[in-house]
Amino acid sequence: YGAYGRIDDLVPHSNLEPFFLWRVQPAEVVEPAAAKTTGKENEKALGVRFKAQAHTALDYGGEVILETGTVGSQPLRASAAQAGAAYQFLDVAAKPRVFTQYDYATGNSNPAHNATHTTFDTIYPTAHDRLGIADLFGWQNIESVRAGATVEPHRRLSFTVQGLDFWAADALDSIYNTSGSAIVNNKTAHGRHVGAEIDSYSWYELNKHFNLGGGVAYFGGGQFLTNVTTSHSYTTYYFALNFKDNGKK
Repeated sequence: YGAYGRIDDLVPHSNLEPFFLWRVQPAEVVEPAAAKTTGKENEKALGVRFKAQAHTALDYGGEVILETGTVGSQPLRASAAQAGAAYQFLDVAAKPRVFTQYDYATGNSNPAHNATHTTFDTIYPTAHDRLGIADLFGWQNIESVRAGATVEPHRRLSFTVQGLDFWAADALDSIYNTSGSAIVNNKTAHGRHVGAEIDSYSWYELNKHFNLGGGVAYFGGGQFLTNVTTSHSYTTYYFALNFKDNGKK
């Protein structure tokens, strides 16, 4: 269940979107990083999104979510936050746009013994490029810093390069994929640095309804992964055909 609101121009050229989500599931894994024990989930998420333009070249925004309720017999207390900004040089050739972003989602400092569930739940994620185009990680027990730039040599063509650095919010919790499943279960604190990713991708708009995209991503593992897994680096390639209701003419 959910309810959304929207307040325009609280500050000039801005949107403020408060929301409330209530999720009930008969069987949810209580602590994926510790065991596969399931229990009923009764989760309530209260959040707010904000986005604004300081002027035509600068935009910024953020989001904060607080989660309460219960998972099995455990009380749920988790949170997440995101903030970012971008500036586009409109009077320069190819109109370069530089951007930066920070993402954070809580984890569990001791999944096997903590009586409270503190790992953030992304609920129903649409996660592509939230944490890099390789989509290796979900928005749970994660801290991520991103910086990059986009250029537009033609009004229908863009190229983007970005770098991301990932840290586990809690070293003893798992790292999770985009569907919320635990993919690396840490038993001892081997450090929080998960790794770094470099992405390069491009989009070309064929017409106002179709565009083509493709890119490559390289990920190198940090201390969190290198001490508990045998595969420490990954290279991902992708191609996409995207349909849009109304793009550029």
